[in-house]
Amino acid sequence: MGSNLVSKPKPLDVQAFVDRHEPLQLFQEFTFVDNEWARAIEKRCVSCNYIPRIEYHGGFQSLLFHSLFYLGQKWEKGVAKDFIKKRKAIASCERELEQHLETDLRVAGIFCRSQVACAAGVADLVTADCIIELKFNPSTNEEWLKAIGQAVAYRHCLGKKRAVVFSHRHLPHWFSAAAGSVGVAAFSSSTKSEFIEFLKESAE
Repeated sequence: MGSNLVSKPKPLDVQAFVDRHEPLQLFQEFTFVDNEWARAIEKRCVSCNYIPRIEYHGGFQSLLFHSLFYLGQKWEKGVAKDFIKKRKAIASCERELEQHLETDLRVAGIFCRSQVACAAGVADLVTADCIIELKFNPSTNEEWLKAIGQAVAYRHCLGKKRAVVFSHRHLPHWFSAAAGSVGVAAFSSSTKSEFIEFLKESAE
């Protein structure tokens, strides 16, 4: 488990064990964690106003507790650079996807704005009545679910009627139904023509 604090507790004692330690101490002692430990650590850190960053690393095939933030302070382990590179690469790809879609929409006669700020964050693309959350290549269910949450939040904050999640990657089999249950439409690069038709209909 990667802890030198005490011997590994029984699974049912995980949250109680974690709650006895300060976030920075947990950060120093834990790196490789499973889902249960990750949830317990995140809960403890957030309760103390710290922001933990625990992400899956494909090379190690494990969740890694690699960064911790508190009031402008930042602690990072060496492996954090792998995630920083990944986020930069994804951001670059998503920005390119955004530019291509914006061009396609304008050619189709649909006016849109990009990078529209609101109370909940920044919406990737916004038309007259729809917000569009772009994802280049989500790799976990958590990333897909986050996209739905972002779409719902941006739709509410910007006062739009509709919301879309558009992914370059093929959508998981469960995603369209899950997104649709909260009024979010879902499209991918393979269904771009349907996506544009959807926006044309919503603009009418």
